[in-house]
Amino acid sequence: MLVALACLILVPEAGLAQSRNRAPPPSGSSDEDDRPQPHQTRPLPDIVARVQSTPPYNGMDYIGVAGFETRSMIYVLRFLDGRQVVVVHVDARSGRIVGRAP
Repeated sequence: MLVALACLILVPEAGLAQSRNRAPPPSGSSDEDDRPQPHQTRPLPDIVARVQSTPPYNGMDYIGVAGFETRSMIYVLRFLDGRQVVVVHVDARSGRIVGRAP
């Protein structure tokens, strides 16, 4: 019984000692790699600004977000080109334009 009690007391402390001695996970510097992790998305204002600075969208008026496709992590943005609404699909992780209609 005394041995079992000693194991209960010593085992958690051994785990704490191991976690204290473990090196912290490497953190990527934004200088080294500006790409987000596969599960991370870029902030929406950054994505909108990136699309607005890309021709032909730089000559269009930004209307707003039409949606977000969670499974594929795609923002659906709307722009106005004269009287025509243009829907632009943008990868939320990279900010890259992946589609357009019409």
